[in-house]
Amino acid sequence: MAGMTTPSKIMTLLCALWFSLMAGFFFAFSSTGMPALARMTGAEGMLAMQMINIAVANSFFAAGFWVALVLAIIGAAAALIWRSPGWVSLLISCVIYIAGAFLVTGSGNVPLNQAL
Repeated sequence: MAGMTTPSKIMTLLCALWFSLMAGFFFAFSSTGMPALARMTGAEGMLAMQMINIAVANSFFAAGFWVALVLAIIGAAAALIWRSPGWVSLLISCVIYIAGAFLVTGSGNVPLNQAL
């Protein structure tokens, strides 16, 4: 982070922290929740997923998910404006989060979950 301004360091650290937090959530669910659901019958899996959908609608998950999105948007804009050392990495990480986490979840996973 040598050569970076203090605001760009703070933005990079905040993005890294929140993106890592959400990546941990997605990893934990993918590596434990999905295999567990796959071992259930269709009806059992659907009921379990419905309960997960209810449980995940809480302020802790919402804070992690929405703060990460806000940080991704601000981080991408800041990277483009400040152009301090490392700005390309910050921009790419923000775009990957927006596309890979938020858009996939919002356009794919949430509609599938609501259909249950």
